[in-house]
Amino acid sequence: MKSFLRFLSLALAVFAALGSATATVSYHPSSAKTFPAKPDNCQLDVLSLAPQRPFIEIGTYDVQANGDDPVNTTSLLLEKVQKHACRQGADAVVGVKNGLGMYVQATTLRWVEAQAEAADAEDEEAEDAP
Repeated sequence: MKSFLRFLSLALAVFAALGSATATVSYHPSSAKTFPAKPDNCQLDVLSLAPQRPFIEIGTYDVQANGDDPVNTTSLLLEKVQKHACRQGADAVVGVKNGLGMYVQATTLRWVEAQAEAADAEDEEAEDAP
C-alpha cells in the first residue's frame, strides 16, 4: 500500500509539473548581420503574412507549447519573443500558427526603408554636385 501511495504522489507531481510547464522558444539567426539593439519593450509590428514592403530577415523563433501553455494570442507571442527581438533590432514579427491556432514559429524582420532613404539622399547629393 505504501508503494502505491508513493507511486500515486509521484505521478501527481509529474502531472502537476507537466500542467504548469511553459512554452519553450528557441532562436535561430538568419544571417551573421547584426543591427543596433532597441529597448526591451520596443514597438513591434505583429503580422500573419510576409509584408509587401522591403525587409531583411533577422532570425526565426521556434515556439513549442508544453502542457497547458499554448501560445495562441499575439500578446502571448510577444511575451515570449519581444525582449529578444528588440535586442536584435527587429521592427516586426511574422507569426505562423498551426491548425489548432497556436503559434509555432515567428520570424523577425527589419525594415529597409530607412537604409533605402539614406541611399537615395546620397544619390541626390551626388547628382546635385558640380
